[in-house]
Amino acid sequence: MSSRGKRDVIAVSDMGKYKTAAQMLGIMGLIWRPDYDIPLIFFSLPPEVINYAAYFFYFVATILTVSTLISYFKAAWPELKG
Repeated sequence: MSSRGKRDVIAVSDMGKYKTAAQMLGIMGLIWRPDYDIPLIFFSLPPEVINYAAYFFYFVATILTVSTLISYFKAAWPELKG
């Protein structure tokens, strides 16, 4: 779309920002291990809870990815169609 000069047709939505935040939280939850020397400062949760929360954030990011994909295609379809 940008090569056609139609950058303004599809604006960046806040859903992409939420998706990125959910992905980052999921990555942090999956990287963290209980045997690290760095403790969790703000809360003390069992490792299983953190692992489930990380998978939940990835699930949310997947839902947001599909929903933004659909909205972007709806906005771009008239331009892509011709």
